Amino acid sequence: MGKEATLKSSLHPQLQAFLLLSEDCIIVLDADYCILEFNEAITSFLGWKDKEMRGQPFASIYFQQGKKIPFPFFQYEFILQNEQGEFECMLYKNNIKRYLTWKFKRQSNQLILLGKDNTDTKRLALQHVTIFDQIKKISACVPGNFYWKNKDEEYLGCNKILLKTLGLNSMNDFVGKTDHDLWPEHAEELKKNDQQVIKGKKPIFFEETVTLNGKKMYFTVIKMPLIDDEGNIIGILGNSSDITELKRTQADLKIAKETAEKASQAKTEFLANMSHDIRTPLTGIIGMTKMLEETARSEEERQYASWVNESGEQLLKLLNGVLDVVSADDMKEDDLYLESFYLKDCLDDLYQLERPAMMQKNISFQLKIDPNIPEYIRTDRFKLSRVLLNLLGNAIKFTDEGMIQLMVDLTSSDAQQKSLMFKVVDTGKGIPKEAQKKVFERFYRISPSYKNNHHGHGVGLHIVEKYVELLGGKIGINSEEGKGTTFYFSIPLVSAVAPEIDEKKKIISPPPVQRSSHSPYLLLVEDSIVALKVLERMVMKAGCRYLSATSGEKGLLLAKTEPFDLIITDIGLPGISGNEMTRQIRDWEKQKGSASPLLIYGLTGHAGQIAEAESLDLGMNGLFTKPMTAINLRILLDSFQPRENEADKTILVLGSDLPKTEEELFALNSFPLLDIEKGIATLGSLTVLSELLLTLSSEDLPHGELAIRRAYIQSDWLKIESLVHKLKSGAVYCCTTKLQYACQYLERYCKAGQSRLLEKLYYQLIQVIGETKQAINRWLEERLLCVN
Repeated sequence: MGKEATLKSSLHPQLQAFLLLSEDCIIVLDADYCILEFNEAITSFLGWKDKEMRGQPFASIYFQQGKKIPFPFFQYEFILQNEQGEFECMLYKNNIKRYLTWKFKRQSNQLILLGKDNTDTKRLALQHVTIFDQIKKISACVPGNFYWKNKDEEYLGCNKILLKTLGLNSMNDFVGKTDHDLWPEHAEELKKNDQQVIKGKKPIFFEETVTLNGKKMYFTVIKMPLIDDEGNIIGILGNSSDITELKRTQADLKIAKETAEKASQAKTEFLANMSHDIRTPLTGIIGMTKMLEETARSEEERQYASWVNESGEQLLKLLNGVLDVVSADDMKEDDLYLESFYLKDCLDDLYQLERPAMMQKNISFQLKIDPNIPEYIRTDRFKLSRVLLNLLGNAIKFTDEGMIQLMVDLTSSDAQQKSLMFKVVDTGKGIPKEAQKKVFERFYRISPSYKNNHHGHGVGLHIVEKYVELLGGKIGINSEEGKGTTFYFSIPLVSAVAPEIDEKKKIISPPPVQRSSHSPYLLLVEDSIVALKVLERMVMKAGCRYLSATSGEKGLLLAKTEPFDLIITDIGLPGISGNEMTRQIRDWEKQKGSASPLLIYGLTGHAGQIAEAESLDLGMNGLFTKPMTAINLRILLDSFQPRENEADKTILVLGSDLPKTEEELFALNSFPLLDIEKGIATLGSLTVLSELLLTLSSEDLPHGELAIRRAYIQSDWLKIESLVHKLKSGAVYCCTTKLQYACQYLERYCKAGQSRLLEKLYYQLIQVIGETKQAINRWLEERLLCVN
């Protein structure tokens, strides 16, 4: 106690009073920096007793509760070098960090320290530092281009992604910039967006396009107001996501989608054109009806046969054009061809077309027409016929016995609008309930193709539905398995008057060729019995001898054992195809060294240049689209002369190959430019001749002339020979005789290896081509005037 009293007595009285009254921590150090005196505030703060502190070095207060925190040396230096000052230190109280700010002043040999506990302030400052650091870290990690700006449009900060997007090196290059500095071309538009955020006090979302370093970029943007604690808007917070790649991907997807749609369209058109299964029986229909027309005993029978044959020809046109699903899907009202026609005749024609198929299955047919229906109606006859033809065809396909009915009733939805209700009723196998909702779907088949119960592509009813909708109606179905099916649809009734009927054009059949021992000897290869019978009858009527085969294998065997002049074969044969049979025949001919290969022509229901190219590459001389007609057969037979013996196997064209003298090569004025009578006799129809001449004048001659001129410029006489041969074929068919011989003389002169008169013959041909075009055009114009 004595020592303690001595120490206290050595203190200034005012200091002693301050020690007693101050709430701050006070420590008095001696010259050795040992604790000389202190107040209760420091002992209470440290939780020490008096004896634990008095006389101890000042640094001892940093060694508490196992926490060794050395007193920083620089603080000693600071105290030694200064009479007074302030420093901060950290110590532990109850294992909790505490922060004291010490103010010191030297007085005589003593150092007085006044300490304030600023732990809360320090922690708040550290918390602010931590929060700011976290904000920096978070903003750096925020996806997209994150930024904030003040109300003056000055940027205050951003994340690293935006710096990279802008091509900036550091934040210093960004802070303080405005939109005019960064995106001058879009600054005004961006400013309007900012003002919208500030005025509306709510976030906005939009898409923007900017050009950066010459590169067009797309962004989705969200901007929202930056608000302080008092609710005032102090700036704008924004984030934009670069969607440039997404836009490119979308553009690529769009292109891919368009490409896929084109591919799908090409596929659909391909499936529609690949109509071999329909063409084969249709060949029989057209051929048989043509024969019936020629052998009919009465004019009425001949007329009916003619109508059925015309219906078959219309169906062929349908297969070549309208019977593709895509066109049905894309059709609009503008595609309707409205015409007035006699309804009963239209329905009778459909019946006549389907009658052979019904007779073959012994199915009876009933046609019922409401007597109140006007005789003449106005609609798209072709599309209506197509709908009914498809429904009747399906009814026949799925009906093995019983009856098919075609009924037409007059209905009315209101007093003004009346409709025609068509029903096709059969007693067939019916359609399962679950399948009835799908029958109009594109490519849907009730029986899968692999089961092969019924032929079809699953497009017919889809087209029917589209056509009915186009005609202004709707189609429905009622069916019960085992009892039958009814398809029904209605279309608006538009009455009409009888149309003007053009005078019937006479059809001149090609005269039959008289049979002789030297008549052409043909091999006919066709797996369809009906189509084969038609072809046999046609060949026999043309005065030819023939043998028939129903498979490629049998046809190949006959070709090797019989001296045929010509082979006509179907392409799609069972077993080896017509193409494969042709290839094997050509290989056999090469092996035996045949000097005169057989003429082989194909028949196909597969339209298109690809099918033709494949057949020609395998050795065929040509390809005809089914059905073979009497006119095509006559043209084919007229293009060669039959073999009389094995020694004479040369196939000759019409007329002599070359005249006897060179002068005659250029004496073409004796040949007519157009021999119309011969053309009609050859083709069997003035209409057919007109169509061929129009094609020759508008397509073959212009294209052929251009190709020949180009080959001439390149001095490619082999090419000219090939082109002229092709042009000659068209001239022969169309009976443009002068053109035929101009082509023939140039072609044969080339083949003979002569060259002296080639150019003169070339210029002669060019002149004759021009004369022929003029003659054809004049004749077509005169014919048009006569018709009108």
